[in-house]
Amino acid sequence: MQAIKKNIERMIEVISDANCQSAHNVVSELPWEHDPVTAQVANDYNRLLGGGLDTALIIDESGLSKKGKESVGVARQRCGRLGKVDN
Repeated sequence: MQAIKKNIERMIEVISDANCQSAHNVVSELPWEHDPVTAQVANDYNRLLGGGLDTALIIDESGLSKKGKESVGVARQRCGRLGKVDN
């Protein structure tokens, strides 16, 4: 829930006349269909990337490597930024 609130706060920073409570309500409380939104985003990126059969959009998280036993969230896992499995 806290992550949703932080994401909404970031969104309203770039939307003029936005209200955090209203945005939170829209995202988390009101029923909405995600399939049309996903389809629109896919169509927009397909158009922007050229729309060819060999076109692909690959999204990779920007993980940060961590070291030590005291760091929060340290675990062996794939890190796309490093291109390998590491802490």
